[in-house]
Amino acid sequence: MNKLICILLFAIVSITETNAQFYRDYLSISVGPSMIYADNGGNYETGEFKIRPSMALTYSKHVADYWDFRATVGMQWISANHPDNEEVFSQLRGQAGNFRGLVYYADASQIYYINPNIPGRRQYWVNYYVGLGLGLMHAVREEERPQQETIPGHQDPTVVERRISTNAYIPIRLGMTTNTQDLWDFGFELTALPVTGSNIDGNITRNKKIGIDVLLQANFVVKRYIRR
Repeated sequence: MNKLICILLFAIVSITETNAQFYRDYLSISVGPSMIYADNGGNYETGEFKIRPSMALTYSKHVADYWDFRATVGMQWISANHPDNEEVFSQLRGQAGNFRGLVYYADASQIYYINPNIPGRRQYWVNYYVGLGLGLMHAVREEERPQQETIPGHQDPTVVERRISTNAYIPIRLGMTTNTQDLWDFGFELTALPVTGSNIDGNITRNKKIGIDVLLQANFVVKRYIRR
């Protein structure tokens, strides 16, 4: 009888541990440094650009052994370096030479785990993944740009205005996460949000090698599993 009870207890514990290891439904929050690759974002070859914070909330659904579905909402602070050369700034008629603001974004993406934990196979303490999806971002910014025409008697040729723009983007993610077989895990993720346009910064001149604007993030992730 005692042996039977021990076997039943062992079976229950084993089932619980199996569920704890292989379901990946979770909520997470991520924060970290970020930057914008834009026409007036700075001098990228010399490293003269602004680093700003970003943060996001994510819901991830376990779909299959190798696949998850993820929905993410977040925000990123953006700003640019004002051109040191006033002559260069004065030539940007109608285009923003300086800006600062916030980008709000939301996307859905498919996540592929390179080394997932699968029952009956080798278990990993660290899992690696990549992701690709589609999203929409909304930028709210304050632009500083030169007057398109000189106004007689106007001492300040600079115009400061609040503007908005909305664009689609394709999120690209590369990350790693711990697998502690507990309700909490931690990770690190590199994210690129290439935009389907070049007006997130209020400037559509071609001052960089890639025509589109890109938001770049390096996020630290804290995950809380809904079920394990």
